Amino acid sequence: MAITQLDIDKIQELLDSGDRAGAYIYYYELIKDVDPSAGRQILIQAQITTYSGFFGGAALIGNALAKHANPDLYPPTLDGFSVDIVQGLINAIKADFTNGDGIPAATRFSGPIAASGELR
Repeated sequence: MAITQLDIDKIQELLDSGDRAGAYIYYYELIKDVDPSAGRQILIQAQITTYSGFFGGAALIGNALAKHANPDLYPPTLDGFSVDIVQGLINAIKADFTNGDGIPAATRFSGPIAASGELR
């Protein structure tokens, strides 16, 4: 299934409305059968962005410690940091849109999402 511009717009709309988890889940539904590994990573990101489950709890603690140690490297709120990360994913999807599947190469689990919000 190819990701369309309408899909990208919907993911952006979900993020813009404050629904970070919804943006991840929408994207997951699009890619889960195309790239199951990437889909699992996106579900982990949904946990992290909602501070839920094992990964969300671990990220909440880790980010709080990192923000305390390096306050100048983080946005004012953890939610702001989380928005930056989802926006980085959306930007990567937009940039990769021309290859026909809309799944950024970096999402094909080559590593974590960078603190800058960009996939690496």
